Amino acid sequence: MQGRLKSITESRKFQIFFIGVILLSGVVVGLDSYPEISSQYGRILHILDSIILWLFVFEIVIKMISLESKFLEFFKDGWNTFDFIIVGACFLPFTGQSVIVLRLLRVLRVVRLVGTVPELKLIVNTLLKCIPSICYIGALLSILFYIYASVIN
Repeated sequence: MQGRLKSITESRKFQIFFIGVILLSGVVVGLDSYPEISSQYGRILHILDSIILWLFVFEIVIKMISLESKFLEFFKDGWNTFDFIIVGACFLPFTGQSVIVLRLLRVLRVVRLVGTVPELKLIVNTLLKCIPSICYIGALLSILFYIYASVIN
């Protein structure tokens, strides 16, 4: 059964479905941020948001079950850990001023798209590996600007 679940979670249809869910989540959060829309359709938006959240929970649980006894391998992938934290944090009780934190968490669910689309994942991982080199590029540009400023004066 775990092998079948693993093939389902790695299938293109499964990934496309959850890409659609992530995009729908972004649209729901965006619509909910407009007071006019939120006041008129708030109940529907909150129901959709709950359904989306439970779909994310379902996705994570299926992925964990597919790993069988290697359950902890799920957390070896940083994107899986990120997904787990974002989805789990959405269940924390927020009231009053901390509702802004909940909205941020709901918006961060859209960032899950990066971990779902392999091409985006590759680009982000490459950018993260390049951060030290970017600092050297900044230093080089600073030197060039200093030389240019010295020559102009």
